[in-house]
Amino acid sequence: MCAGIVACSSGPEPEPPPSEPSEAESTLDVEDRVFLSIRILEDGTPSPMMEGVQLRLEFEDSEFTTAGACSVVVGRYLIEDGNLRVRADQSRVPCSWHEAAQDDWYFDFLESKPRIEARPGGLTLIQGATRIDFRDQRAMPSNPFVRSSWQVVAARHGEQDVRTDLEKRAALSFDDEGRVEVFNGCTPSHGDYSVQGQRLSLSRVRGADGRCEGDEARLDAVVRAVIFADDLRWRHTGDRLTLVGEGSTLVLTERAREQ
Repeated sequence: MCAGIVACSSGPEPEPPPSEPSEAESTLDVEDRVFLSIRILEDGTPSPMMEGVQLRLEFEDSEFTTAGACSVVVGRYLIEDGNLRVRADQSRVPCSWHEAAQDDWYFDFLESKPRIEARPGGLTLIQGATRIDFRDQRAMPSNPFVRSSWQVVAARHGEQDVRTDLEKRAALSFDDEGRVEVFNGCTPSHGDYSVQGQRLSLSRVRGADGRCEGDEARLDAVVRAVIFADDLRWRHTGDRLTLVGEGSTLVLTERAREQ
């Protein structure tokens, strides 16, 4: 069984895109630009399909590269009659069934010849009721992990929401030397962090021993599940930072750092 952008050997070869775009189509200037997704809408409302994933779409020399939840697609592209046409192969790394389903959805969307609307600050892909907005990476905020402090405003383990409005708010703070401070709501800890694309890794996290109870213990469990996740993903949209790992999610907003 074949799905997504990977072609089945038993099926007909997809129709190759025309060799050259028209002069009018070339005015959609996406060459040598990198775009990051900022929202996905279905019928005008936010879609949960790619929750926790920031899509990356890069164009260079009539080729494109795009990254989904855990896979990467590379190939040729063409803009024809205002639609994006792609012909590519998918390279998938080991990932969960949920991530695989997310990637299949995204790559099927790309194969559907979505309408493309490019502009100086970003681009939009539209197919039917589905709309994906991307922002030019050059217009994106700087690295959210440099000299920033984030307060936890929402937490979820699986399908269960966990209280975050405690007397002392859980928070994470990052510096520009790769150090992170974590407060889970009852005890502080510190360690190292590194960022590779949309993956965030925390290591050597140590802290004072403390006993959390009740809501603090439940929030502590979510914080620990996220920061110790083998595959921790991050997404920065507007004033929010979302961390997803091991089936748990933290949503944080930036706060003023103490001087």
